[in-house]
Amino acid sequence: MPGPRGYDFWRETLGGARLAVAPMVDASELAWRLLSRRYGTELCYTPMLHAHVFVKDARYRRENLASCPEDRPLIVQFCANDPDTFVAACQLAAPHCDAVDLNLGCPQAIARRGHYGAFLQDEWDLVRTMIERASTEVDVPITAKIRVFEDVARTVEYARMLEGAGVSLLTVHGRTREQKGPLTGLASWPHIKAVKEAVKVPLIANGNIQYLADVERCLAATGADGVMSAEGNLHNPALYAGTHPTVWQVSLEYLHLALEHPCPTSYSRGHVFKLLHHCLSMPENFDLRYRLSKTSRVEDMIGVVEALRDRMSPYHTGEKAWEPDPASEQARLPMPPWLCQPYVRIPPEEHLKKVQESQQRALQIQKQRKEKQKQEEEENEQQQQENGEEDEKDKDGSDSNKRPIAEEGEAGDLSKKKKKKMVRNPRKSFGKQHDHYEKCVCRNPKGGRCSHGLCRACCKVKCYTQGLDCPGHRILVKTKREKAAIYYAQQEALKKEEEGKEGRAAEEDGGEKLLSSQTPQDQRQEHQTMDSPPQQEPPLPLTAEAEARESGKTDEPLGPEGVAAEESIGTLLQEVPNGLPDDSPPLTDEEKDSQDSGLAKAVT
Repeated sequence: MPGPRGYDFWRETLGGARLAVAPMVDASELAWRLLSRRYGTELCYTPMLHAHVFVKDARYRRENLASCPEDRPLIVQFCANDPDTFVAACQLAAPHCDAVDLNLGCPQAIARRGHYGAFLQDEWDLVRTMIERASTEVDVPITAKIRVFEDVARTVEYARMLEGAGVSLLTVHGRTREQKGPLTGLASWPHIKAVKEAVKVPLIANGNIQYLADVERCLAATGADGVMSAEGNLHNPALYAGTHPTVWQVSLEYLHLALEHPCPTSYSRGHVFKLLHHCLSMPENFDLRYRLSKTSRVEDMIGVVEALRDRMSPYHTGEKAWEPDPASEQARLPMPPWLCQPYVRIPPEEHLKKVQESQQRALQIQKQRKEKQKQEEEENEQQQQENGEEDEKDKDGSDSNKRPIAEEGEAGDLSKKKKKKMVRNPRKSFGKQHDHYEKCVCRNPKGGRCSHGLCRACCKVKCYTQGLDCPGHRILVKTKREKAAIYYAQQEALKKEEEGKEGRAAEEDGGEKLLSSQTPQDQRQEHQTMDSPPQQEPPLPLTAEAEARESGKTDEPLGPEGVAAEESIGTLLQEVPNGLPDDSPPLTDEEKDSQDSGLAKAVT
């Protein structure tokens, strides 16, 4: 069942929150939200989440929905440009938050490429459809965050459209989408005031909130129900408490929260850099700035902050006198650099002035280079004339080293300036300086040494899918797979050999155990049996035919039975191909007789 909407939602669910921290990419994670709440923040947002990725990737959802009971009230913000995707994302996020916000204010280039954020403010039908569907199909309220147009009337009309579509709360950032980076400038509170007077839903004003005093001024000037801070909060999370703690105190407090609620290291490092910005800009702390830039663990960041505290705390306690360089940035700060305070951007006019000065310097340098190049060319030409290189004439009396100006096929369509250059530099080619690269199937340049005539990315895919090598790109899939097959075959052979050895060892151990289990009487009987010669069966009498053959008194050929007997004898002899061993004792007369009788038995 849908819950309260509009002012009922703001009062009952959000508790009439007046002090909010903005949704910030890579910055408003759980640890930072908890830190901000400790210093007076009443409402927090998650970072801007991509609705399509949120719907498709369970890991992305799990990491970005990290929260705890103390992290309420909480609003999840999405960027989206498709109604179905936005509704699906809202339904997945609804159990984990108090409301869902649609980002219509991001002015960055990535938002332009992705077609979301402030670059949807001209597509009112799409925005209206997304909010209407979400507000009716999702169990939590839908809010929106927008930027203003240059025209106040159009801004008011845009806000009314969003209210009619079903938003329960509206956040208005008083800057246009062109106001970003060095051109940020001041937010327009009159725009926010006009919107507040035109809509009947709670409104939060965003922009120009750097100190606690700015909160009261903004509420009085705009009539808004609350305020939101982004950059001011990043440099002083105690902004809403009206205090300015030391940067190392806040940094250590945040880093211990980051240990308790892990987040990507880049998030933590970015927060510490912003908090310590003024201190790390001092030349005596450049080593700590370098150390911080190389850290990859929160524990290492804690070490950097503690080192800075040991250096700067004597100035804070008054043990040392703080005397900054009058020309330094720290001397122009309203407070000592070790206290949390806003980062003040230079005005856009001053920035544009610096850009113009930089462009003028670049043009001046380019002009000086051209003059120097022209002077060098004139000196070279004069030197050639002095050396007599320009006196070589052809039969027509013209200079053989210079190109004729009127080569219509080559220079007929060239400008006079280009023709003069061709005359001045007869050996220089004024055609295309570089050959066009051959393109791969993906339209990227082919690899010059690729065995398959592809770029590296396509070559890698081909080699992995077809089991090929490309020495030019050093992709040796086939070779590595063959080596791996040989290695695993060797490992399998070694494994079988080890199993065979273990089996033989087990048999030997079993024999020894059997001997140890026998009684002494059984062992003596077994030794006697092994030492005594085997008892032979009594020889059978020879037949007359066999006796005649043995005595050599007949030349008749063997019958079928005789042939079979000879084959049996051959088989017996093959089973012992080398006869008795050389060190065996000679046969006794009785053993010889028993052997002869065995042969006779085989013959019969």
